[in-house]
Amino acid sequence: MEKYGFEKDLNHDELAVANTQGIIFEECQGLGVDADDYITKFMQSKAAEEIDAMKPGVFSAGSAPLKRYILSQIEPVMRFSESRRIDEDALYWIGYIFRYWAFLLGIPSRAIVHAVPVEKALQCYPAYHCMGNKEAISRMTRLFMGSTVL
Repeated sequence: MEKYGFEKDLNHDELAVANTQGIIFEECQGLGVDADDYITKFMQSKAAEEIDAMKPGVFSAGSAPLKRYILSQIEPVMRFSESRRIDEDALYWIGYIFRYWAFLLGIPSRAIVHAVPVEKALQCYPAYHCMGNKEAISRMTRLFMGSTVL
């Protein structure tokens, strides 16, 4: 049985997947898609569920094939508009912290993005991105979910 909670340390594979998800979110606008729509649809997708479960072949695919797989799962996605451009560093952080959160607490991606939509995560970025991952997740959990989970 998998152990979840703030005392958990992510393993090498989980950290690598968090990094890959950060890269995918960081680069999504380069695919010509709206970052908010892309992230929201991804976090609610079968692909995200497969990554939550560390399904072999999905979590280990790398960013390029995973981007193609994700797009095939979530289309149609709103087209990119320069007026809605989001800072790439913030997008990376959201991707990384959302995946870290899912692995740390065992919360499905769908529940995380429901509690903390992209716009709310962007509001947290300036203050929370320089904190440790567990501290940022703890604060976001209290702020948006009303308590610390587990």
